[in-house]
Amino acid sequence: MRLFLLLLIFISLSVSAKQDLSNFRIVSAEVLNYQDGNSVLIGNVEIQYGKYTFKAPRVSVESENGKPGTARFTNGATLTSDSLDISSPIMEVSITDSLFKCYSNETGIVETRMYSEGSQESIALSSWYQEFNLNTGFAKAKGRELLHSTDEYKEHFDRVKFISKDLNVDSDSVELETANNTVSYVDFIGEVVAKDDKQRTEAEELFYFPKQDLIKAQGDVRILYLNDTSPSYIFSDLVVYERKKSIFSAMSTNINSQAEVHSDKTRGHARQIILTMDKDNKPEQAILTGNAYAQYDDKSILGHEVLMNLQEKTIETIVGRPHTQILKSSSK
Repeated sequence: MRLFLLLLIFISLSVSAKQDLSNFRIVSAEVLNYQDGNSVLIGNVEIQYGKYTFKAPRVSVESENGKPGTARFTNGATLTSDSLDISSPIMEVSITDSLFKCYSNETGIVETRMYSEGSQESIALSSWYQEFNLNTGFAKAKGRELLHSTDEYKEHFDRVKFISKDLNVDSDSVELETANNTVSYVDFIGEVVAKDDKQRTEAEELFYFPKQDLIKAQGDVRILYLNDTSPSYIFSDLVVYERKKSIFSAMSTNINSQAEVHSDKTRGHARQIILTMDKDNKPEQAILTGNAYAQYDDKSILGHEVLMNLQEKTIETIVGRPHTQILKSSSK
């Protein structure tokens, strides 16, 4: 009788759930309890929810106004589908709005892996808290706000960690959107640190568009680019990096600020800087536009637009009447 009543509850979910989340059904459970509209499943629980499969040692379904409202998966749960794998100490599914939430505890965090359609490549996301709207594809991830700085789990839980094929990012929180089993964009918010094999980017916010392979960083942007001989730096309010074209566009958004580029014995600043990379993905040349200043060793040029060759160590004006300076260094 209990099993029959419980099955009726889950069958009713297909009526209230949206079309792509219909057929909510129990696949297996060792113990089934039902009381006052609430249900508990214990032992090797597996539930099919549309294209998603949930597994957990224990699942409870709470009733809201006489109808199933929230399913809670505890004691270590997993969710799998063709494009999504999640493991979490605690999971919750709000049946009325198809909102799926994951919570960490003191011994484990939420770990997610997303697969692009038609590709074996994946994006990994780990954090203290994550939520997914199973209908819209919108998702959030947050680090833990700790009350005690000596918490032994601080380093592990305090940041959101994002890992893709060639980009690792840490931030305070993340928002992303998926469409057709593909990540459309990722928005990293709060003390962002992004790294790949040769580049480190720090910013207050960073947008990543995987399909276009484009990065937009804003708010006190600092980029360190490592090459075989010496590092290069970019400082700016806003930077757009077209990775497929190997082009940086650094821009100042404040009338009192300027974008800056620094390399071996070479530096420059202007309202806008376009930096291109060579075939080996090393900084090659920079075009400085708007109140531009460029310097190599003891020589500098002022002009509206200046070209800096970072590899050949040359500077020249492109537009505007130049003003050249020979700088003298003091010697003892």
